[in-house]
Amino acid sequence: MVAKSLGEDEERHGSVSFGLDQYFGREAVEPIQVGNRYRQWITLFDHPDDDIYDGILGEDDEEVPRVLLEFLVDEVIPPPPQKSVQIQNVSVPETAKRQLSSPKG
Repeated sequence: MVAKSLGEDEERHGSVSFGLDQYFGREAVEPIQVGNRYRQWITLFDHPDDDIYDGILGEDDEEVPRVLLEFLVDEVIPPPPQKSVQIQNVSVPETAKRQLSSPKG
């Protein structure tokens, strides 16, 4: 998100980017529920190449410039099931067995 003045010069005030997985995906601290509403002040950063938001969802930022944002969760899509792999009958070559059992020094 980039914030600019609405005047003719379109002065840029800052920007902020969100890693959605961090706040709404598998990495989220709290489970997301349909109907939850988040409203908070979020700081705008000076450089668009370094503007990843790292605050805590639900806690207002104090630094300026900042914008007041509101998120409304209207749909939750469950993550795909994780695949598991089982390994059976693993054999270790004799050379590897000797290297593992020999004292290091």
